Amino acid sequence: MKTIPEGFYKPYFELFNKEVLEDSKLFNNKLLELEILRKDDSKEEVDFFTNMFHDVLSFFTQPFREENFDFSDPNFFDKIAAIGERYFKDTRTRNMNANRGSRHFIYMNRTFFGLFNLMFDLKAQNIKIENFKSL
Repeated sequence: MKTIPEGFYKPYFELFNKEVLEDSKLFNNKLLELEILRKDDSKEEVDFFTNMFHDVLSFFTQPFREENFDFSDPNFFDKIAAIGERYFKDTRTRNMNANRGSRHFIYMNRTFFGLFNLMFDLKAQNIKIENFKSL
């Protein structure tokens, strides 16, 4: 069974908060904690990866900021694909060391992407995101 360490868990899920996404200093601090940004990065690398991860996380964490979410909406997956393709085609991604984030970061993102795909395949609509709070 995969175990996510507390030192990773807390800053990772803090990135889902709109307040963190909107505060550039706080956002960059979380990226450093999660090993996405490195202390030896050039200004160009910091700017590029900050913008890239802000784009990705702002969109990718959207379901967690909604009361209900429609995973059957093809526009959601089209936008995820478009963001991925845009950065895949960006030559700067290849010119910089794009291997960013700890293995936990990669694992969590792949897990959520797989879950989102499963929910899309099931045409899951009007999913109450924080249903556990009512239990």
